[in-house]
Amino acid sequence: MLLRQLKPKSHYRIRPVHRDGISTLKKAQERLIKQPTPWIKYLCSETIINPDSSIIVVGDTTHINNSSTIARLIAASAFELGTSLAYFDLSKKRHFEVKKQNQEISGLEDNIGISETINGCTEYNYLGGNQNVDWLLSRSFEETINLLKNKYDVLLLSASLDELKFVCASKKLEKVKLVIHAEKGKTKYCDIYELLKGGNIEIALTI
Repeated sequence: MLLRQLKPKSHYRIRPVHRDGISTLKKAQERLIKQPTPWIKYLCSETIINPDSSIIVVGDTTHINNSSTIARLIAASAFELGTSLAYFDLSKKRHFEVKKQNQEISGLEDNIGISETINGCTEYNYLGGNQNVDWLLSRSFEETINLLKNKYDVLLLSASLDELKFVCASKKLEKVKLVIHAEKGKTKYCDIYELLKGGNIEIALTI
């Protein structure tokens, strides 16, 4: 019933996502080295390798928000594929620490900053709001995202349910590939209906 509602182009069943110890890109990469995860390779092949969209959004519909963990595991695998990737956690709030201003991208205003960089992947934060999702409302969003597209092969965004609804309703983000994490008993059908108004769901991940 859940898959019939989601109507994804492809579906993959995953094990429960454990967020412990995957709070950063470096920790996600260390986890993958110690415990290889087959479904992450599947996701990489479906998204990062020969992507039909340069923007991938991993969203969670379970009211728990495992999207950032899933996205970090994808991002941490990018270096193995020879792919350069920029990552934003849209649900991240303003208490983050920015280690380095993003002055390396020519023409970019100082509205985003680098949080962490590992092999082939850089995580960014939006500096002009209370949380990263405010970046979508900024006047310089189009300019920023175009500059990032020129620098990286793929832009990867993660979003909790509230941010995901905002992304699907936004006219600023078009031609994105949606990867949805859903779970029976935790995903509400009314939320799915609202998400589908914004476009098709490319990949569904269920437990």
